[in-house]
Amino acid sequence: MKSRDELPKSPDVAAEAFVHETAVVEPGAKVGAFTKIWYFSHVAPGAVIGENCSLGQNTYVERNSIVGNACRLGNSVSIFSHVELEDFVFCAPYMVFTHISEQAQARLNSLAQGNSRLPPTRRCKLSLLREPPSGVLW
Repeated sequence: MKSRDELPKSPDVAAEAFVHETAVVEPGAKVGAFTKIWYFSHVAPGAVIGENCSLGQNTYVERNSIVGNACRLGNSVSIFSHVELEDFVFCAPYMVFTHISEQAQARLNSLAQGNSRLPPTRRCKLSLLREPPSGVLW
């Protein structure tokens, strides 16, 4: 992950994209063409939003997350770090996607079993949401 000093000083927003005046797209974020970001939404540095997406009001996209092309995020959806949405994913209002690494899960399981010794750290993997099967209506 890049430090704040290594990120660009302005967001990379395509000229054809629409960002509402109350939305925040931080420097280092990327927003594709024909994407609409509505009221009070927040796109963190390092987040990538594809083309032709719609982010409803009050959505949040964290750093190191990816929203594919033609995705629809309903109002108040939150996409946290290390979560990737493939193309054409629809998220109903108020859905929250978090990422729990294997390391965090192993630590929780170990503590739940009464073990005070924690397992060694592991590398963090990505949480991936796939596009819907063909013929599925949203």
